[in-house]
Formats: sequence, C-alpha cells, structure tokens
Amino acid sequence: MQAHNDWAIQQVSQDPQTRMNRLVTPGCNIEDIRRDVLTHGFVGLKPYRLFSVTGDVAQCRIHEFLPHEQMELANELGLWVTMHLSRHHGCADEHNLDDLADFTTRRYPNIKWILAHCARSFTYWPIRKAIDRLRDMPNIWYDLSAVTDVRPFITLFSKENTKRLFYGSDGIDSTYFHGQYVALGRAWQALDTSRFELQFPHCEGRPILAIYEQLLSMKQAAEIAELSADDIEDIIWRNATEALEIGDPMSTRSNTT
Repeated sequence: MQAHNDWAIQQVSQDPQTRMNRLVTPGCNIEDIRRDVLTHGFVGLKPYRLFSVTGDVAQCRIHEFLPHEQMELANELGLWVTMHLSRHHGCADEHNLDDLADFTTRRYPNIKWILAHCARSFTYWPIRKAIDRLRDMPNIWYDLSAVTDVRPFITLFSKENTKRLFYGSDGIDSTYFHGQYVALGRAWQALDTSRFELQFPHCEGRPILAIYEQLLSMKQAAEIAELSADDIEDIIWRNATEALEIGDPMSTRSNTT
C-alpha cells in the first residue's frame, strides 16, 4: 500500500492539474493519513471493499472498509472519499442508503463523497431505485466510469443535478478490454471477448474497447435526456475542475501554446 501511495505522489507531483486520493485500509494509522494529506497534498481517501474487516467483499457495509475514525479525520479536514459501494444491490441497498444519509446529513457533513461507477449501478435497477433518496443528500457526486449500459446514464442525466456528475474512464484496468459490462436483469458481468470463442455470423466481429462502449452509452443517454452542450461540458470536465479547484484547463492550454 505504501508503495502505491508513493507512486501516486511521484506521478501527480509532475502535473499541477492532477489531484490524488490516498489509498487507505482499516489498518492505516490515523496520524500517518493526516501527515500524508498535509505533507503531500492528498485531497481525499480511497478505501476499497477488498480490505473489509469482515472478509466479505460482497456484502460489507461502508464502515467495515472505511472505519469511523478515518471518516472523522476526513470530516475534520474536509476531504473527498471516492468509494465503490459493496452489497449486492449497491446504492439501492437499504443499509448503504441509510448509512449515506446518516453520514452526509448528520455525522460527517464535511466529507465530499464520490460514488464510483454511477453509485455502482452497472444495470438499470440500483440507481433507478435509489435516485430519489440520493439526490436529496448533500455532498454526493457520481463517477461515471466503467458503466456501459445506457439505462443508468439515462436515470442520472434526467433525474440528478448534472453538476454532481463526473466523467471518469477507469482506464488503468477496468475499461481497456474489448467488450463491455453486460447487464443481465439486476445482475452484471464483465464480458472480455478475448476470453471466449464468440461467433459473429451476422456481422463483422470487431468488438470495441469497453471505454468506447461507455462513451457511446453516455452519448445516447445525453441525447435521450436532452442535455445541453453546457451540461455535457460540465460532466466531461468542468464539474471536476470546479469541485477540485483545478482551474480551467482550456485557459492553461492556451497560455502554453
């Protein structure tokens, strides 16, 4: 874990328009986290359900992979938390919804939450069920990365405040395969076409990268939701630059060319 954080520090220090989260596990020392935030400029925490103290990565609750003492520190320092929700129903799970409502409105009002993968909605159902509660919670944003089903995007683009949406690619490892995240009712599965002997008798069989499937779904959802050009600019880059206090990359680019 320390090697990962050291690598992030080294990489991000080369680009003043990049921000970074500190990888945390339940075993991390609070003062070590505080020191890294204040010394190296981490703007947030990145917990993972893989480190749950329960050992159950599929059904753990938020506090079981992001302990309350770390949330207390994040609240004190006004940090971001980028989080891939656990539990079978993701953001539609009642425990997750109750916890997020408690954390955002009562216990930790200064934490800014980024719910990864459309609040972990790879199918139509979780975000459709949860959106009416989530949109009333303060300090909630959504990362759109890796989702390739058009329906979660339609729900977010038509029912959420588009200022709370961040484009993301998850290009390190989750979208750079030929295929997509296939929705099967309320279930979903990554379909990497290189792992199967698929047949394409009816068309030219050239599956594209999952990141392009994501972008195509976003584009179609934006058309269905009748988003404006400004809405799309907000989602793709402007929301993040404003929320993370990065500044306008376009003005920086014009000053350097």
